[in-house]
Amino acid sequence: MSPHNINSNNTSPRQSTEEQEKEQKIPNNKKEEEINIINNNQLIINGKINNLNKNIEEEAEEDFNNDNKEKSTQRRLYKADSNPPIPLTFLFGLQQVMVSVSVLVSIPILISDLICPGRDRDQLRVRLIAGTFVVCGIGTILQSGFGLRLALLQGVAFAYIPSVRAFMSLPEYKCLASVDDFVPPEVYENKMAMIQGTLMASSCVTMLIGATGLVGIMTKYIGPMTVSPLLMLMMLSSVKITVERVEKHWISLVMAASLFATVLYLSRLQVPFPGYSKGKFRLYRLNVFGQFPYLTAILFSWGLCFILTIFDLIPKESVARTDKPATLDAIYNSPYARFPFPGQFGFPKFNIGLFVGFLVSAQTTLFEAVGNYHAVASVSEAIFERKRFS
Repeated sequence: MSPHNINSNNTSPRQSTEEQEKEQKIPNNKKEEEINIINNNQLIINGKINNLNKNIEEEAEEDFNNDNKEKSTQRRLYKADSNPPIPLTFLFGLQQVMVSVSVLVSIPILISDLICPGRDRDQLRVRLIAGTFVVCGIGTILQSGFGLRLALLQGVAFAYIPSVRAFMSLPEYKCLASVDDFVPPEVYENKMAMIQGTLMASSCVTMLIGATGLVGIMTKYIGPMTVSPLLMLMMLSSVKITVERVEKHWISLVMAASLFATVLYLSRLQVPFPGYSKGKFRLYRLNVFGQFPYLTAILFSWGLCFILTIFDLIPKESVARTDKPATLDAIYNSPYARFPFPGQFGFPKFNIGLFVGFLVSAQTTLFEAVGNYHAVASVSEAIFERKRFS
C-alpha cells in the first residue's frame, strides 16, 4: 500500500488537534457565559431573571432581624468575669444583700423561738442577728481574701436547726411560756450557752477533718449522687417549719407567686426606662424581671404590705403590717452599735446528746460545702484558664 492511500484515509495529526480544540471551545464558551451571568448577579430560570444579590441581601437582613428580635427577648446574663455597668452592679449587690440578709436572719428568728425567752424574744433576736451578721461578715472576708479566695458567703447552716428543735422538745427544755410571759434571763441564756458550747465542740471535729486532710479522701466519694439525697432530706426536714411560717398570713403566698412569675413568665419582658445620653432623653428597655427577680419580688411584697398598712386594709394585729408595735419597739430599743463577744450568754456548756446531733449536722454541712466549693472552684478555674490563654 502506498503512502498516498494512507494519508487519504486518515486525518493528519494537526487537523485532528484543531478539531478537538474547536469542539472543546464550545463548552468552554458556554461555561464562560454562565460564569459571566453569575458574576453579573443574575440567574435566568425559565426565562425569569433573578437577582442573586437582592435575594442574598433580603435573606441576610431577615436573619439579622430575627436574631436581633430573639436576642432582645433573651435574658442578659453576665459571666463571672464580666464587668457590668456601675448602676447595674449596685443593683446586683443590693439584690445579693437582700437575699443574704433573708437567709442570715431566718436562723436567729428560729432559734429565738425555740429558746423560749418570753417577752425578751425581740431583745434576744437583736443580739443573735447582730452576732450572726458580724461573725458571717468576718468569716466571709477572711475566706474570700486570705483563705480559699472563692466568692462564697460564709453564712449560717440550716442543718443544725433539726438537732436544736429535737433537743428543745425534751421535757426539761420544752417551752411552756408565751410571748407575753416573763422568763428569767438565766433560763434562756443557759440554753444558749449550752448550744454555743456544744456547737464549738462539734466544729472542732469538722476542723480536725479539714486540717488532717481527711476531707481530700472524702471528696473522692462525694459526688452529685451523695449530695443530692442529703439536700433533699434537709429540705424535707424544713417543710414543717416553712409551713408554720407561711400559714401565718397569705402575704407569703404573694411573695412566692411574685417570685415564680418573675422567674418563669416575666424574665423576657423588656421594661422601658427614661434615660439621658448624648444630650438627649431616651427610653432604654431593660430586662428588670430577668436580672433582678428576687429584688423585684421582695420590693413588690413589701410595697403591698405597706399599702395595706397605710389604708388599714388589714387588722391591727396582723403580722403583715409594717408598723407592728413589737417590731417598732425592737427597732427603737436596740442599740446603734453592738459588737458580739464570746461568752455574752455565759460560759459555754456541753451536752452529749446535743453533741451527737450536731455531729450529724456537721457532716451534712461538710458534704454540702464540698459540693458548693467544687462548683465555684470550677467556674473560677475556667475563668483563669480563659484569661491565661487569651
